[in-house]
Amino acid sequence: MFAFLRRSDLIFCPAYAPALSHGASIRDESFRGFSHTMAYNVAGWPAAVVCCGESAEGLPIAVQVVAAPWREDIALAAAAALERNFGGWKARRLSKTESPGGSHDTT
Repeated sequence: MFAFLRRSDLIFCPAYAPALSHGASIRDESFRGFSHTMAYNVAGWPAAVVCCGESAEGLPIAVQVVAAPWREDIALAAAAALERNFGGWKARRLSKTESPGGSHDTT
């Protein structure tokens, strides 16, 4: 990983591909999707996750920005630029049949 960053300042990877619905990240079958981010998280490298859009299903499309150790300033500056350009996180509008917790109202 250090060898790669000798030629680059940042690594961009999907935060989770494809995005999961609420509560699905704890399922065993979801573990594989974290492979893009896990190495950097375990290594303790500075990283930030930024929402850059939504899928057709309304799930977030996010990017993890990773910098070399002790370069939080670079990771945060890149994350801020992505957030400015893509609009960042936006609250999801709930339909009349959904409760704020995401489950459908059966009443």
